[in-house]
Amino acid sequence: ATTEIYTLSLHDALPISVCSISWCRNGSKLSSASTDNTVSVWDVLTGECDYRFRFPSPVLRVQFNPRTSNEILVVPMRHAAVVINLEGGHKLVPVEDDTDLTIFACYDRRGRYIFTGNSKGKILIVDSKSLEQKVCFRVTQTAAANNAVKGIEFARRSESFLVNTSDRVIRVYNTKEVLESDGKDIEPLQKLQDL
Repeated sequence: ATTEIYTLSLHDALPISVCSISWCRNGSKLSSASTDNTVSVWDVLTGECDYRFRFPSPVLRVQFNPRTSNEILVVPMRHAAVVINLEGGHKLVPVEDDTDLTIFACYDRRGRYIFTGNSKGKILIVDSKSLEQKVCFRVTQTAAANNAVKGIEFARRSESFLVNTSDRVIRVYNTKEVLESDGKDIEPLQKLQDL
């Protein structure tokens, strides 16, 4: 069932590769995703694993909420992203297209919104608490272009974010302008391309 996407797993440590890490805001915890389909949350001072979650598929990315150390965003391959509350419970992040689960997801720099991008070049922005849709837009205005979103990154000190897509163009957007738009004809502030 899609609602049971993870289970707590207490297994012996095996030689595995780490594919994603994220520090919590105060630096006391570290979350890691590894090639054995698990996400672990570590206490940095003791070195102990506080939580371990096993997923049905490889995990592409794990990220702590930038404002709280009790919430992580997990992006499993071929599944919707999951917000896990470490004190109990989880929620599936909505997707723009139920048939397209090839997504990238991350929190904005303040943890207010979750930005997801799919293989059709669409960005969906949802409120991180209610998971209600705020804005949805396509990075390229031509409907024929299937332009997979490969990454979304936020500037530390400004209101900008960039989107890396499979057409080898990095597009820079203003977060405030995107959130205040209706999702139609959002143009990037800048495009960077290296053939």
